Amino acid sequence: MSENSISAQQGKKISIAIVNTHIQDTVGGSQLQCDIIAEELYKRGHRVSYIAVGGCNNSYNTIYNVIGVKRESEAIRKAIMNSAPDVLYWRFNKKFFYKSVKKPSQKGIKIVFAVSNIRDLQPYSARLSKGSGITGLKEFILKNIVSRYNHMGYSYVDSLTVNNKNHLSLSPITPKKYVPNATTQKSKSFTWKKPYVLWVANIKNRKQPELYVNLAKNFERRDIDFLMMGKIEDNSYNWLSKEDSVPENFHYLGPQPIETVNGALKNSLFLVTTSTPEGFSNNIIQAWLQGKPVIAYEFDPGGLIESNRLGKIANGDFNMFLKHSEQYIDNQKIRQEAGNRALAFANQYFSTQETIATLEELFYDVLSGS
Repeated sequence: MSENSISAQQGKKISIAIVNTHIQDTVGGSQLQCDIIAEELYKRGHRVSYIAVGGCNNSYNTIYNVIGVKRESEAIRKAIMNSAPDVLYWRFNKKFFYKSVKKPSQKGIKIVFAVSNIRDLQPYSARLSKGSGITGLKEFILKNIVSRYNHMGYSYVDSLTVNNKNHLSLSPITPKKYVPNATTQKSKSFTWKKPYVLWVANIKNRKQPELYVNLAKNFERRDIDFLMMGKIEDNSYNWLSKEDSVPENFHYLGPQPIETVNGALKNSLFLVTTSTPEGFSNNIIQAWLQGKPVIAYEFDPGGLIESNRLGKIANGDFNMFLKHSEQYIDNQKIRQEAGNRALAFANQYFSTQETIATLEELFYDVLSGS
């Protein structure tokens, strides 16, 4: 296709379907990203259909169309076909992926897979939990068989995006593109009686929330609180909500709206993340956009925290984790300098408009075959 034809194609309004759970059903980083993307693409004049897997709302308070479907391949596939998009933007990991996209691809719908986690790129992505018995081992094997089966869906993918530059080299798909996450800076007022540190994520094993609780315990004699926000998705962590099971300076506040999280970040000392390696934690960008540095136990997405001095990395060493936290708690000057750098960096590299423009350009490229 000539450059003039491509240019004309890029001025055309297109039909886009997005597959993921919806933020009004499940609050999480990828859901927030898809909501922002759907809204911004709609504002740019494109026809947007958001296929909300497991959607339970009869009506969604959105400017774009939302279609709730059952958590099964057939229901997702039918919704895609009925929406008849030019491009399908899949951001639901590899769950139900292969059977959902095979027929739409064969009918000419272009498939763009958005990598949210490094496991999306691994054929066998399940992990064996510590202390798993025979039942746990069977589940591990079954999950990996399903993972490998859905990995075959990549044969129908026309392009792939990553939100962590380090993952580009792992992609089984060409073309591929780095598309950074973006988030809103809108916030609601949040106050707390003491200075506090914040941890934000949906609570499950790979987020390692117990490390944050242990960190709080080391500061019990200090006049500082450790707050945690997020939905408990793994019932083995229900103890976090019981006062007699956690340190006195630890407070679990449950899941909170994005504006409340931003308000809490704005007035915090810093954000702590204990997640194992993944894609790019949305809470890190949220903290930076509120001018707050990040202390990470082990995961530094793209090496950005360390290389740009936007916080501290403990490299999986709890003593170092403790030392970094103590320094930021005690030294306001160092903490604020890191926060100022974080805000400037986030404003430059995580602009919502730039992110949507990059994604929109990718859709045009996929449709033009360039």
